[in-house]
Amino acid sequence: MKLNNNQIQSFLKSPDKNIPIIIIFGPDDGLCKEYVSLLIKQFNFNIDDPFQTSIISSDDFESYPNKLLDEASTISFFNEKKLVLYKSIGDLSKSTLNHITLNLKNLLNEHKIINNIVMLELGNIKSSSDLIKIVNASKSCVSIACYNDSVSDLSKVIELNLKEQNISIDKEALEFFIINSGNDRKNTLKELDKIFSYIFPKNNISFDDINNCLSNNNLVSIEDIAFSAIFNNHKQLVFQIESVLSSGVHPIFVLKNIINVLNIIFDSRNYVDNGDSISDALNKSSKYIFWKSRDNYIKSIKYWSTDKVGIVLNKLISIEEKLKLFSNNGNIILIQTLLNFSKIRG
Repeated sequence: MKLNNNQIQSFLKSPDKNIPIIIIFGPDDGLCKEYVSLLIKQFNFNIDDPFQTSIISSDDFESYPNKLLDEASTISFFNEKKLVLYKSIGDLSKSTLNHITLNLKNLLNEHKIINNIVMLELGNIKSSSDLIKIVNASKSCVSIACYNDSVSDLSKVIELNLKEQNISIDKEALEFFIINSGNDRKNTLKELDKIFSYIFPKNNISFDDINNCLSNNNLVSIEDIAFSAIFNNHKQLVFQIESVLSSGVHPIFVLKNIINVLNIIFDSRNYVDNGDSISDALNKSSKYIFWKSRDNYIKSIKYWSTDKVGIVLNKLISIEEKLKLFSNNGNIILIQTLLNFSKIRG
């Protein structure tokens, strides 16, 4: 059974113990792991107690192909439900995915009694995969998809973490951080932790704090990379991107930020095409436009038509898949793509 966003939030607050199989997957690795941790707490399992939790690894399937099937059906020592947990480390191998799919298929098709809670965190597998289709078709399973946060969702996550730490943040600083943090929850929270450490023992985050922190990581220049590519400033582009990549920032993270910038430009162009002024269109497309970047957004909206931005976005999304497939050459692929921006735009 596939859960929509509202159902996911309800399930996370009060998971149904009569649904024994929970599949968590999607491109937002940080959100996947957050949901797994939350559900383990809600079920009140102790993952360090072998009587309460059985942890399965990918290697287990090679020596014991039916391990998931057997663990799901086994009655625990104290005759209570236990947790059967699998957590992916990076992308699933084809072999592991096949083993899990076959185990689940046999578990459901043979109507075996599922005595335990099976929780599988599977990373970025496709929603069109056989495994997800099997899960979505069964009332004994739920699938929880974890996609990258929207700006408003990310803002709520940041503000919730600030509240928990009893730390306030200036409005300008919050906007600047959101713009530069990308849309992966794990990366965002990691950067937020760095900022907490940076400001300690203060309990307020200023714009200068964010600027200094992000500058130290070279993340502040990622949005500038997008505009250097848009305006074909190749010399500045090469300097910026080499600086960012040499600091250890992953090419996919850079690409996702550039896609975010272009999505704002694309949405703005649509509003302009429907009669809005550029300023109003930009305000509708994103309420988190840092004032120093606003002129570049306005120039970009004037510079490109809606169709041309759409062409570039589609190309960049295909490049993201290429970066995943050829991760060893990710830096080269990204640099070549951005240097060819004007050709992509046509």
